[in-house]
Amino acid sequence: MILNQVQPFNRSMLQEVLDTFDLHYLVDKDGDFVVLIRQEGLSGLAILHFVVSGVWSEVFSIMAHLENLPPFPEQELLQKVNTWNAKHRWPRAFVKEGRVYLDFHVDLEAGIHPGLLRDMVGRVVAGVGQFAAWMEGKDLDELFLHLLRSFNPGEESLVC
Repeated sequence: MILNQVQPFNRSMLQEVLDTFDLHYLVDKDGDFVVLIRQEGLSGLAILHFVVSGVWSEVFSIMAHLENLPPFPEQELLQKVNTWNAKHRWPRAFVKEGRVYLDFHVDLEAGIHPGLLRDMVGRVVAGVGQFAAWMEGKDLDELFLHLLRSFNPGEESLVC
């Protein structure tokens, strides 16, 4: 992978980026990637979908849904999700039919620098982990930095 220039976005580039992380993924019938993530010390399971869509396969999305979250009454769940969205940039959270979903979408028609794509994937995946921990009442700042470092080993300073 050439890391020093903007390139057209495609599934092959996304797969190269996913391969730089220690993630095991499945490929669905559309060629998109599915990752299951469970963090030590948490009961929640995140199911992430890395999707390439659009007329020219120019839209990149990360969509996740969480399983085994602590039970919350519907109104409290909506309030928690709204609080998350007010304080965090990504991933966006929403409730649909009583389930919690997280997502991130970006139009990459003009192409992308593979290093930037890797950074986006790492930050959104770390954000999914941070959200799951937050829903279980865990400390967020240290967890996010730990998760982000696991996706970006060698970085000295990570300002979020």
